[in-house]
Amino acid sequence: MRKLNRHFVRTFTRDLLFYTALLLYMFSQLIGTTYWATPEYAEPMTLKVLQLMRYVSYAMCVVKLVQQRIYKRRRFLALAVTMIVCAVCATMCSEKLLIFSALFVFAAEGEDSDRILRIVLCCQSAVLAMAVFSCKVGLIPDFVRFSGGRDRFFLGFSWVTTAPILFLFMILEIVYLRRGRMRWTDLLLAPVAVWLYWQTRTRMALLYSLLALAFFFVWSRLPALPALSERWRKWLKYLLVVLPWACALLSLVSALLYNGQGLWNTADKLLSYRLSLAHEGLQNYGITLLGQPIRWIGNSLSETLTGIYNYVDNSYLQILLNNGVVFLVLILSAYSMILWTAVENKNQTLIFIVMLILAFSLTEPRLVNLFYNPFLLLVVSERIRKSQPAPAVCVPAVPAYQKENVANA
Repeated sequence: MRKLNRHFVRTFTRDLLFYTALLLYMFSQLIGTTYWATPEYAEPMTLKVLQLMRYVSYAMCVVKLVQQRIYKRRRFLALAVTMIVCAVCATMCSEKLLIFSALFVFAAEGEDSDRILRIVLCCQSAVLAMAVFSCKVGLIPDFVRFSGGRDRFFLGFSWVTTAPILFLFMILEIVYLRRGRMRWTDLLLAPVAVWLYWQTRTRMALLYSLLALAFFFVWSRLPALPALSERWRKWLKYLLVVLPWACALLSLVSALLYNGQGLWNTADKLLSYRLSLAHEGLQNYGITLLGQPIRWIGNSLSETLTGIYNYVDNSYLQILLNNGVVFLVLILSAYSMILWTAVENKNQTLIFIVMLILAFSLTEPRLVNLFYNPFLLLVVSERIRKSQPAPAVCVPAVPAYQKENVANA
């Protein structure tokens, strides 16, 4: 009993450390995308408090890993190699967030995927509601960007696309927590997505939001898919593992082949000039092994008001240009592992969600941002769920005289 109590205390402490760290990190990072943390308008004390919250969350993750005695386990080698790679890439491209994102991914080991996504969903919902409500009632200004003949409202955030993209990932988190079983009341999310589009004119976020709602609503009302044989499941795993790499290759090839003429020009206009910006990014910065510092202009309020724009809205190319080939390989491997494990666990909902995220990342750089896209945390928690042994079943011993009676019968 004493050993059981000790194990319960250790487990409770580890869970408390991680979920508190996750709550602090998500809230501070999400507030950092709003008007309240914009450098030109934010109070200095607000920025210091948010920074302190992040540092406390990082420290709690380290304590949690030490308490798990990660240094005595096989996964320590993977942790050490990943942290070293992230540290080198972060130094080369001047982005400390890479190290801390990797720290959170490894700290998620042993934690429940559903609980992780519930905490993230609560933080995202609170910040989104607070920002939109504050700007609409006049507590904070609602800046407007005039682009392509469209009035695009910031809705209390530092960039016009933040609110609808945040809402898209909230939909995906709800779908995951419901195991893909959508209710009729969930269709009320569609008018919210349309309203966010009407305010921000963010077409891709609206398209994927409606696609996710429609697909999972219909899928939840179809009969269950027949179980795949071992042979077909093996082929499906191999096919899905290649998918992240195929998306990255498609992004690179399309940016290299773009010439601004004919169909390329038409596609570029439909994608809001993402192809031309990606092509210019490759020409201006080139590809490095470990990354390089790039000042992206066009994803914040202050830079937007200057009218200068060089932002590459493709997640694969932005990681390749800014963080280097090695870090891109690391991220693509992580998503391949999530898909592989999802097939092993027969988690069809997660497979479709990750496929949507990979497709959406072709036009938005949200493949690594944990405060937008928390599904990267599942690369560890889902594998742990798979590797946990089935609970032992206690079978009562059969007395010897009963065995003799059975044998004589």
